[in-house]
Amino acid sequence: MPAASDTRDTRGHLLGLVKRNDPTELKRVILAADGSLKEDLARLKYTNTRGYGDKSGEQESLLGHVLHNACVTDRLECVCVIAQCCGAGILNGLYREYEWKWTPLHAACWFDRTVMVRSLLEYQAKLDMPDTDGCLPVHRAAQCGHLELVKYLLQLHPESVSVQSCTKSLPVHLASFAGALGTVRYLLEMQPEHVSATDQDGQLPLHCAARLGHVETVRYLLDVCPVHIAVKNKAGLTPLVEAVFGPGTDCIPYLLQVTLSQLDHDQADVIVEQARSMAKRRHKSRELHMINQPAGGKNNCRLSCQRSLASVHHIPVHRH
Repeated sequence: MPAASDTRDTRGHLLGLVKRNDPTELKRVILAADGSLKEDLARLKYTNTRGYGDKSGEQESLLGHVLHNACVTDRLECVCVIAQCCGAGILNGLYREYEWKWTPLHAACWFDRTVMVRSLLEYQAKLDMPDTDGCLPVHRAAQCGHLELVKYLLQLHPESVSVQSCTKSLPVHLASFAGALGTVRYLLEMQPEHVSATDQDGQLPLHCAARLGHVETVRYLLDVCPVHIAVKNKAGLTPLVEAVFGPGTDCIPYLLQVTLSQLDHDQADVIVEQARSMAKRRHKSRELHMINQPAGGKNNCRLSCQRSLASVHHIPVHRH
């Protein structure tokens, strides 16, 4: 094995070739490698001494790490050189990116490198290879709202739409967290029953969208399944309370309207009071103000919300 400094120098040299987009020199270095350097490049002998959550002794392919970087930076010719020289095995290894380990295909999907994705698949990259979070490449594309890429991946591997990650998240959960309305709509057109699917925390896609404040996605999900307004996750939180708990401030007025107009008096008041209590406990004055407005008690708030919805949907308003 070469000294650690030699390995770092080699890594820096290879990354420099990728940065300059010099596939010719990159190919020469790979083909000229022998002995311990060849082991470092192709036999998973590179000790990772940087990144997030590193563990002592953790190893990954030096060339695989460079390949991953080439995918992220969209160096297609460099990726093709590495794939041609090393074969499909290196394309389906897991290499560190942030807190996860991804295959190069995961990285290309995350960064919406469509041409890169097509090339990786031509070199036998696997669509059903999970990363260390149990996510397939389509999960990562959905998580970033890359609709056209999601469509392409699901045309090739339609069953992955129903694959759960380690946290039992489907692609539609991740797309809902991102507020990627087009992607959510497409995924539910493929599998309508996924609108009622829950992850390991009992979160519906609606909970995911509400927590992050994605109003249009919340509207769509409630149009598809209005009864979800009262569904609680494992923590006992409805979508309205989730919006208060998380940074989903933009959703609160709409969710409050729907809660008060769609549910019976007692059920709605319990949910609103829980949302109010959550706002107080987390010292969220803006959210508390939204819940308490208009002033004058719950009944006035209920009637005002009903009128607001009636003006949009042309429905009659009745006092309770």
